[in-house]
Amino acid sequence: MSLSIRNVLTIVSMLGYYASDAKDCPDNWTVDGTSCYLFGHQKLSFFSAESYCNQHKGHLVHINGDQENTFIREHLRYMTGERWWIGLTDDDIENTWLWYGTNEKAEYTDWAPGQPDDNGRNEDCVEFNMAPGYGGHWNDGPCDFHTFPICERPFDDTDNVIVG
Repeated sequence: MSLSIRNVLTIVSMLGYYASDAKDCPDNWTVDGTSCYLFGHQKLSFFSAESYCNQHKGHLVHINGDQENTFIREHLRYMTGERWWIGLTDDDIENTWLWYGTNEKAEYTDWAPGQPDDNGRNEDCVEFNMAPGYGGHWNDGPCDFHTFPICERPFDDTDNVIVG
Protein backbone atom coordinates (compact mmCIF):
# COMPACT_ATOMS: atom_id res chain seq x y z
CA MET A 1 0.00 0.00 0.00
CA SER A 2 1.50 3.31 -1.01
CA LEU A 3 0.85 6.72 0.47
CA SER A 4 -0.16 9.60 -1.73
CA ILE A 5 1.88 12.79 -1.62
CA ARG A 6 -1.08 14.51 0.05
CA ASN A 7 -1.13 11.89 2.84
CA VAL A 8 2.63 12.19 3.34
CA LEU A 9 2.39 15.99 3.56
CA THR A 10 -0.47 15.69 6.05
CA ILE A 11 1.57 13.34 8.25
CA VAL A 12 4.69 15.54 8.06
CA SER A 13 2.72 18.68 8.90
CA MET A 14 1.05 16.91 11.85
CA LEU A 15 4.44 15.78 13.14
CA GLY A 16 5.72 19.33 12.83
CA TYR A 17 2.71 20.66 14.72
CA TYR A 18 3.00 18.18 17.58
CA ALA A 19 6.77 18.47 17.83
CA SER A 20 6.63 22.27 17.97
CA ASP A 21 4.13 21.95 20.84
CA ALA A 22 6.43 19.55 22.68
CA LYS A 23 8.07 20.96 25.76
CA ASP A 24 11.75 20.24 26.08
CA CYS A 25 14.09 21.46 28.76
CA PRO A 26 17.85 21.92 28.51
CA ASP A 27 20.03 18.93 29.37
CA ASN A 28 19.87 17.93 33.06
CA TRP A 29 16.62 19.87 33.56
CA THR A 30 13.28 18.16 34.30
CA VAL A 31 9.96 19.26 32.82
CA ASP A 32 6.68 19.70 34.70
CA GLY A 33 3.79 21.94 33.73
CA THR A 34 5.14 25.07 32.09
CA SER A 35 8.54 25.05 33.83
CA CYS A 36 11.89 23.33 33.72
CA TYR A 37 13.59 22.33 36.99
CA LEU A 38 17.26 21.77 37.76
CA PHE A 39 18.10 19.85 40.93
CA GLY A 40 21.64 20.94 41.81
CA HIS A 41 24.35 18.55 42.98
CA GLN A 42 26.49 20.98 44.97
CA LYS A 43 25.59 22.35 48.41
CA LEU A 44 25.49 26.15 48.47
CA SER A 45 24.28 28.97 50.71
CA PHE A 46 20.88 30.43 49.79
CA PHE A 47 22.28 33.46 47.94
CA SER A 48 24.98 31.38 46.21
CA ALA A 49 22.25 28.93 45.19
CA GLU A 50 20.26 31.80 43.63
CA SER A 51 23.41 32.90 41.78
CA TYR A 52 23.94 29.31 40.57
CA CYS A 53 20.37 29.25 39.23
CA ASN A 54 20.87 32.64 37.55
CA GLN A 55 23.98 31.28 35.80
CA HIS A 56 21.71 28.56 34.38
CA LYS A 57 19.11 31.14 33.21
CA GLY A 58 16.74 30.42 36.11
CA HIS A 59 16.05 31.24 39.74
CA LEU A 60 15.43 29.30 42.94
CA VAL A 61 12.05 27.65 42.50
CA HIS A 62 8.87 29.60 43.32
CA ILE A 63 6.28 27.00 44.33
CA ASN A 64 2.83 28.25 43.37
CA GLY A 65 0.54 25.41 44.39
CA ASP A 66 0.00 21.89 45.56
CA GLN A 67 0.56 20.27 42.14
CA GLU A 68 3.99 21.85 41.76
CA ASN A 69 4.88 21.10 45.40
CA THR A 70 3.85 17.44 45.01
CA PHE A 71 5.88 17.12 41.79
CA ILE A 72 9.01 18.41 43.56
CA ARG A 73 8.45 16.23 46.65
CA GLU A 74 8.01 13.10 44.51
CA HIS A 75 11.11 13.96 42.45
CA LEU A 76 13.20 14.48 45.60
CA ARG A 77 12.25 11.02 46.91
CA TYR A 78 14.65 9.62 44.30
CA MET A 79 17.47 12.11 44.93
CA THR A 80 20.28 12.00 47.44
CA GLY A 81 20.26 14.83 49.96
CA GLU A 82 17.67 15.78 52.53
CA ARG A 83 17.57 19.57 52.25
CA TRP A 84 16.91 21.67 49.15
CA TRP A 85 16.64 25.45 48.82
CA ILE A 86 13.51 27.01 47.38
CA GLY A 87 13.31 30.74 46.63
CA LEU A 88 11.34 31.85 49.70
CA THR A 89 12.76 34.19 52.34
CA ASP A 90 11.76 36.59 55.12
CA ASP A 91 15.25 38.13 55.15
CA ASP A 92 13.87 41.67 54.74
CA ILE A 93 10.88 41.60 57.13
CA GLU A 94 10.53 38.86 59.75
CA ASN A 95 7.51 36.58 59.08
CA THR A 96 6.78 38.21 55.72
CA TRP A 97 7.61 35.39 53.33
CA LEU A 98 8.45 36.66 49.84
CA TRP A 99 9.70 34.93 46.71
CA TYR A 100 13.26 36.08 46.14
CA GLY A 101 13.73 38.15 43.01
CA THR A 102 10.08 39.15 42.62
CA ASN A 103 9.16 40.14 46.19
CA GLU A 104 5.77 38.49 45.68
CA LYS A 105 4.12 37.27 48.86
CA ALA A 106 3.80 33.48 49.05
CA GLU A 107 0.16 32.59 48.44
CA TYR A 108 0.87 28.87 48.87
CA THR A 109 3.00 27.32 51.64
CA ASP A 110 3.65 23.79 52.88
CA TRP A 111 5.33 24.21 56.25
CA ALA A 112 6.30 21.19 58.33
CA PRO A 113 4.47 21.01 61.69
CA GLY A 114 5.82 23.71 64.03
CA GLN A 115 7.45 25.65 61.18
CA PRO A 116 8.49 28.33 60.54
CA ASP A 117 10.03 28.73 63.99
CA ASP A 118 12.98 31.11 63.38
CA ASN A 119 15.05 28.90 65.69
CA GLY A 120 17.84 31.02 67.11
CA ARG A 121 16.32 34.09 65.43
CA ASN A 122 18.45 33.41 62.38
CA GLU A 123 16.27 31.31 60.05
CA ASP A 124 15.25 33.51 57.14
CA CYS A 125 15.44 31.17 54.12
CA VAL A 126 13.28 28.18 53.22
CA GLU A 127 14.30 24.64 52.43
CA PHE A 128 12.34 21.67 51.17
CA ASN A 129 13.22 19.16 53.87
CA MET A 130 13.10 15.43 53.14
CA ALA A 131 14.57 14.39 56.52
CA PRO A 132 12.55 12.14 58.83
CA GLY A 133 10.24 14.28 60.93
CA TYR A 134 9.75 16.83 58.16
CA GLY A 135 8.08 14.52 55.66
CA GLY A 136 8.98 16.52 52.57
CA HIS A 137 7.55 19.77 53.88
CA TRP A 138 9.12 23.22 54.21
CA ASN A 139 11.41 24.42 56.99
CA ASP A 140 13.02 27.77 57.66
CA GLY A 141 16.78 27.65 58.02
CA PRO A 142 19.81 29.93 58.17
CA CYS A 143 20.54 31.48 54.77
CA ASP A 144 24.25 30.72 55.16
CA PHE A 145 23.54 26.98 55.60
CA HIS A 146 24.85 24.97 52.63
CA THR A 147 22.31 22.76 50.90
CA PHE A 148 21.23 21.83 47.37
CA PRO A 149 19.40 24.28 45.07
CA ILE A 150 16.22 23.64 43.11
CA CYS A 151 16.22 25.95 40.10
CA GLU A 152 13.28 26.82 37.89
CA ARG A 153 12.97 28.48 34.51
CA PRO A 154 10.05 28.89 32.13
CA PHE A 155 9.99 27.41 28.65
CA ASP A 156 11.05 29.69 25.85
CA ASP A 157 11.27 29.34 22.10
CA THR A 158 14.86 28.12 22.24
CA ASP A 159 13.74 25.14 24.34
CA ASN A 160 11.17 23.88 21.82
CA VAL A 161 12.01 21.30 19.19
CA ILE A 162 10.66 22.13 15.76
CA VAL A 163 10.37 19.41 13.11
CA GLY A 164 9.21 19.84 9.53
